Amino acid sequence: MNKLVLAEIPYLNCAPFYWNKDISVPGYDIEWKWAHPRELGELALRGLIDAGPVSLLNIPRLDSQFELLPFGIAAKDEARSVVLFSKRPLQELHEERIGLTPQSATSTQLLRAILTEVYRISPIFETDFSEKDAARLLIGNQALFALLDPVTLKEYPFRLDMGRSWKEWKGSSFVFARWMMRRDLPGQVKENLERWVSKNLELFDQTPQQAIAAFQKSAGWKMEGAEDYLDCFNYRPAESDFQNSLAIRTDKFGNAPGDAVGGAALESAVD
Repeated sequence: MNKLVLAEIPYLNCAPFYWNKDISVPGYDIEWKWAHPRELGELALRGLIDAGPVSLLNIPRLDSQFELLPFGIAAKDEARSVVLFSKRPLQELHEERIGLTPQSATSTQLLRAILTEVYRISPIFETDFSEKDAARLLIGNQALFALLDPVTLKEYPFRLDMGRSWKEWKGSSFVFARWMMRRDLPGQVKENLERWVSKNLELFDQTPQQAIAAFQKSAGWKMEGAEDYLDCFNYRPAESDFQNSLAIRTDKFGNAPGDAVGGAALESAVD
């Protein structure tokens, strides 16, 4: 029996992909492999997974081995789980230390682009967190928990949502990830995979509470407002949004001098 390895990101915003794992591929045993976005990309590059939602920055490096599926994770406006938490207003972060999550290279590069090209500041970016941090970038469940934690909100009263910041800057949705599968998989396997993801998303659109309940049972925790949170995302991103998002790979982001993100993206818990 062959083995088909599917990568699973253990974040709430990925629940629509995985809530129903009733996938059957004749001749294959299914193995699920949990990984954060950065880890998933490394597994794909090493040939250790067959399919999964790949972080944006890893996609070009995998193009020769993997092909894109029409599914992904795009923030319609605010992302709510890719957030910079700051002790002071953004303009005061120039040459200050910002702690970066080690879980995603795409989110950290997006932050670099926005702060450098939009706010025209040059902080000191450091992977991982320290007591010296003037601000911290959190993603996924960690960001959701932080937004519900009064202690964190008091210590870091200023917040910048990466999804909304990009939308206000570029006018398009930011695509954080796209599903990919190995090019050398048999045709029938590819068809079954695409059908399974598509069916899960269709059922999620009809009954989102089922997907949320399945995630909560697996994760062992619940979050009020989960349905509203998942409504922030488009799981079938537009190709134009995907191509626009790839601009963060370069040092030239196409903004006009003096461009600025609107005030809605920067929020203070003490307002």
